[in-house]
Amino acid sequence: FFEKLKTIPNLILYAKNLKTRLPIFAFNIKGISPFDIAYELSKKYHIETRAGCACAGPYGHDLLGLKDNQKLKTKPGWLRISLHYTHEKEDIDYFFNALNKTIVKLSH
Repeated sequence: FFEKLKTIPNLILYAKNLKTRLPIFAFNIKGISPFDIAYELSKKYHIETRAGCACAGPYGHDLLGLKDNQKLKTKPGWLRISLHYTHEKEDIDYFFNALNKTIVKLSH
């Protein structure tokens, strides 16, 4: 999964430990709102993800390097996906195909 994830241009992965971890992944794509990606994945591909700060606003602001009382142009956050042991290779391939198409669409 990580090898495929690392091939996505402009991806910012919020993870330090890539070996022993839960299968929950948080990331951004530079220049694209995580809310727009989540919406597109849901509406077009029926893939449920979550965008935002994972109910951890102050931590999220620190993680994203935002200053206290900083005026924001957009709502901060990241895209979060979770894998389950029942997901098969085809499911992962479908996700990456949908994510790549979504990035291309939203980049223009």
